[in-house]
Amino acid sequence: MCWHHHANFHAGHKALYSGVPLIFHRSSMEPSKSLALRLRLRGETLVLLITLACLLTHFGSPVRCSDMKFYAELVRFFQGATDRVNVYIIRPVTPFIASFLEPFVGMEYSFALINAIFWLVGAIMFYKVVRHVSQDETKALMAAILFTSSLPLLRTGTAMLTYVGGYCFMSISLYLAVGMEERASFKQIVWFSTVTGLGILVNEMVLIALIYFLIDRLFKRDFKAFIASALMTMSIPLAWYLAMGMKKLIFTMYAERASSYRYLPEYWSVKKFLKSMWDAYLFSLGYALLGFLLEQDERVLRFSVLAFISSLPVLIGWPIMLAIVFFVSYPGVLALAGSGVLEGARLLSSKPVLKRVDARLWLFLLIAVQLGYAWFSSIAWLKLPPISV
Repeated sequence: MCWHHHANFHAGHKALYSGVPLIFHRSSMEPSKSLALRLRLRGETLVLLITLACLLTHFGSPVRCSDMKFYAELVRFFQGATDRVNVYIIRPVTPFIASFLEPFVGMEYSFALINAIFWLVGAIMFYKVVRHVSQDETKALMAAILFTSSLPLLRTGTAMLTYVGGYCFMSISLYLAVGMEERASFKQIVWFSTVTGLGILVNEMVLIALIYFLIDRLFKRDFKAFIASALMTMSIPLAWYLAMGMKKLIFTMYAERASSYRYLPEYWSVKKFLKSMWDAYLFSLGYALLGFLLEQDERVLRFSVLAFISSLPVLIGWPIMLAIVFFVSYPGVLALAGSGVLEGARLLSSKPVLKRVDARLWLFLLIAVQLGYAWFSSIAWLKLPPISV
């Protein structure tokens, strides 16, 4: 890139940031610690408020799903009302917590309350992940908004499922991973391994965070952290599996169920894959592509590509393809989408005719298109009658 083009590129960025609300404006000078803290708190507050708006308007999603009956059975198992267990005992955390709430608020709302907390924490932690990687409050805010207003969360965020808990723990684990030093300390490894191991018992998608961390440690040649984190993390779910006598259940029943789904066109096909990808991200796919093409920050590109690669084993290996399954790739996709939506607003505001519209308004419109379409698409789900559990 020649110096002149480089200068024009950054000039465009300055023009965009000058049009973004002042609380996310980055001056050429480093902000003081107190100012940086205020910016972060305001960003987190905005993420919290937007998440609350999404959550409260979609609370107790009455989505129909056969998995819900299995989770209800696990709640009764933990309450001692039945000796029957099922394959979803590999995800015991949410049903276990729900077993204490169910006598007071009922089965559906016990899951809704737990998942509401997971949703809130997950959105804020994803904001922290992108902010740490990009060192940019605005990119982090855009990525978090696209996350918390996504169709999978609007439709199933508070339903009797464990996906949102998986998203939450994946965000927490990734935050711990990206915040580690070049050579991870023993304390950092223990924290990461404990959170990630527990997260795998919420939903096995959290393995993605472990895969990301292990690849990252290999690149950094931190072999001690690689070995220690792999052993410590996996010891937690494996201890649970062994305690429950789950060798046959995990490696036979689950494998049989997976193979029964795997090769049926209605569960897995190119068409199903593409539809799930669209339902998972909607217009964020375009924003992510734009971010990938135009993002100049090597840290953002490295994190996004590595996070997406880490999600591929889950995407390819999951026995059934749905939007909530494809959404496990959100860290890599939406980190780029946060950059892409800013680039889109900058490009639109620089065009001869379109530049009459301020960059802030273009940014608002691009986000509004995504939010509006996602909310409209989730309306039909809200009209479904609750499933009998």
